[in-house]
Amino acid sequence: MMITADFAGVPVGVGLSYDSYRKFFEAQQTEAAPAASVIVGEADRRRAAEFYPAGSTDAYIEYMELCRRVSDVLIPFRRTVFHGCAFLWRGRVVLLCAPSGTGKTTHYVRWKQLCGDEIQILNGDKPVLFARQEGDVTVHPSPWHGKEGMGQPISAPLGGIVFLRKAAENTIRRVGAELSAGILFRQFIFSSETVEAARGVAEMEDILLRSVPVWELANRGDAAAACLCHDTLEKEWEPK
Repeated sequence: MMITADFAGVPVGVGLSYDSYRKFFEAQQTEAAPAASVIVGEADRRRAAEFYPAGSTDAYIEYMELCRRVSDVLIPFRRTVFHGCAFLWRGRVVLLCAPSGTGKTTHYVRWKQLCGDEIQILNGDKPVLFARQEGDVTVHPSPWHGKEGMGQPISAPLGGIVFLRKAAENTIRRVGAELSAGILFRQFIFSSETVEAARGVAEMEDILLRSVPVWELANRGDAAAACLCHDTLEKEWEPK
């Protein structure tokens, strides 16, 4: 079946061979004519299967492979699926970035324990970013919420990016483009190897680096790390 879902204002036709994961697309479903369409063919699904854990279902593989394909067709529209945990705090989005299994969800939970209803999850794993040429970056929902299934259909301006890494002590520092560009580029999700796709991602990365502050948080994964991050952002964030 083919459904159309809205990704930060761009309607994309999505081919689903199974019903199992259709529910994750329903909040973004639209009647608008698609600007592009994506499918994962059977041969592509079989080739991709070797990169997934043993026992992964065909439906799950299709669902995850659609993520990259959707991101590919969004790039010409200055949108992309991005690997990170996005939550809303004081009208802006904090985007936590780290390799899978490094503690993004744990850090968000620590923030939630600290701030309660003052923060809301937007997407726990792979939100959509829209980087406008004039420099505004907004964060939007996607059907790919991570294994915890955390997400809701809200959008907001991006306020800052925090790179997480494990360490014996909690420390945080502001980092510039020379230190963050390589790590940031790896968070963009895309599979196309064309020059146009790489250029589009590089242009979006440049907008991000010019528009929002970036911090590196070396942390133990405890409540004190969340307090340190919270207090630093509260102090260093520029007024809206």
